[in-house]
Amino acid sequence: MSNTPENLPEKIPEAPDGEVKFATPVRKPQKPFWEYLYTHNPFYVISAVLLIFAVRAAYGELQIGYINCGMLIGVLAVYTMVLAAIAVVLIRFGKVWDDVRSVLLLCLLMFLAISVGADDLFVAMDSTRDGASLMLLGFVFAAILSEAVLLFSGIRLAVAYRLPYYLFLALFFAAPWLLAPSGDTQDARLVEWLLLAFPTAAGAILLLLIPAVRRGAETARSSGTPWPWPWFPWSIFAFLAGGAALRSYALSLTFGPTGPIWSIHETGRSIVLATIWGSYFLVPMLFAVMVLIAEAGIVRRNTRLLNGALVAAPALVVLALPWGQTAVFESFYLHVTETFGSPLWMAVMLLITLYGVCWLRGVRWAGYGAVAALGVATVVHPTTIGFDTLAEPNAYVLIGLATIIAADGFRRLSSWSLAASAFVAVGAVYLWLDGTELEAFRHSICLHVLWPLMIAIGLACRDWLGRTFSLIGAGLFPVVTGLVLFAPQVETIPAEYKVGYVTALLMLLAIVAGVHRSPVFAGSAAICLGIGAYEGIAIGFRMLAQTYGWMAVSALVWSIAALIGALIISSHKAKWIPARMFSRWRGHATQPSDASGSS
Repeated sequence: MSNTPENLPEKIPEAPDGEVKFATPVRKPQKPFWEYLYTHNPFYVISAVLLIFAVRAAYGELQIGYINCGMLIGVLAVYTMVLAAIAVVLIRFGKVWDDVRSVLLLCLLMFLAISVGADDLFVAMDSTRDGASLMLLGFVFAAILSEAVLLFSGIRLAVAYRLPYYLFLALFFAAPWLLAPSGDTQDARLVEWLLLAFPTAAGAILLLLIPAVRRGAETARSSGTPWPWPWFPWSIFAFLAGGAALRSYALSLTFGPTGPIWSIHETGRSIVLATIWGSYFLVPMLFAVMVLIAEAGIVRRNTRLLNGALVAAPALVVLALPWGQTAVFESFYLHVTETFGSPLWMAVMLLITLYGVCWLRGVRWAGYGAVAALGVATVVHPTTIGFDTLAEPNAYVLIGLATIIAADGFRRLSSWSLAASAFVAVGAVYLWLDGTELEAFRHSICLHVLWPLMIAIGLACRDWLGRTFSLIGAGLFPVVTGLVLFAPQVETIPAEYKVGYVTALLMLLAIVAGVHRSPVFAGSAAICLGIGAYEGIAIGFRMLAQTYGWMAVSALVWSIAALIGALIISSHKAKWIPARMFSRWRGHATQPSDASGSS
């Protein structure tokens, strides 16, 4: 902070003793509570909550029936129309947009309350015919009132938002009718599946908003409101998504296999919380939300938004775990696992899909998320419901993982990615050979899979890791050649097989050394050739020794060796061998005594 006059505290006159004092900073006075109430005006919310509570309390006093239920729902409908009329008046004549926002969201809450109000009626009735007409009437009422508010207030909602909005309303009003018992023919298991289908359908509706996300703020341009995008209209769908999550739990309480939410007994009544509902019910909806956020981050190039969605995505796996403890919860969770696969496994598949799509669309680090999710998928199988039931790694999933890593490695020519894919591929081969006829040879087979992959990486990438792989790959040729020719474990293998194998290695080395002009592979080929020549001489020596005796053959071999040594020396003297070879002997080869011929 600079020492400018405006940054220094204000001085007051010096005290009598000469001490300079500074004035205490003046704090802004806090707004009184009534002004806070005036600004935020929470009385609309208080009024709506009290009305919903009054209607809920009336359900406990009145006999559940079509007339009473219709009357209470009618009260909610009339109150909703009053709210809608207030919103229109505030917009057209008052322009009080802060209050309007609260009123419009309360209208959505009342639509949800109207659909919830029919739950007890559907539980009590024997036939759903009358209830169906009531729900149809409720949906038509909500749709017409929504259109009326938009028309008379001048608010414009794009078609890309309108269709998902009305589908949400239809889902809310259709759920009680679909879940209602139909006399003695009700299938309890079917009701459970429908309860799980409700949040899944809500997630599918949310995905219909992808075109709106891609169009961005263009869809909210000229909306007739001062609310900026994305607050309008995305606050509507945030409210509907939250309502769908709560509605899912409420439906499980009311229509679940344990019966109505209220249990009546001698001492009164209590709420029944043992349901099939679990946090995994929310996975489809949260997956759709993360897809929308990731899509918005990609389209708008908003790194923070995109990273937030991808970092939060593993929460799907946490939610898919069986957190419930009741018998009815565990029974349905196991039934879902046996029918389609465990929710944990399905969450991992959704995670792979999200990361994979983002990676293909150019989000670089999403590839690491896809690889990590695939790594989890190797131990999470359709029957996995927790940490105690993790399975052995799946070879086919490892092959897919290796393919993805290799594709990324080739695209970026990264030795690290290619090396990781090679090791994962070898692990897949090792697991795949388990239990097969080749299980006894899987170590050798895995070596022969990893070996050429290391050589290929070393030749393709010239960084230090690639050069290291080249050295290791070239060094393995002499080692493997020696093992094939001399190891006791291969004594039972026919000699022609071993000779053919070594010959193939030499041909491969010659090709690599010639094409890439690699002295490392050329030196490895020379060593392999020397090992092969030694073994050939040894075999010939043993064959001759059996016929002519060890002494005779040994003398013959040393004779040949001495002859070769003599030829080398003579060639050096005759300067047939370059002078740099055996240079220390050159002076002795040209002494004057040798030149004059005296001896």
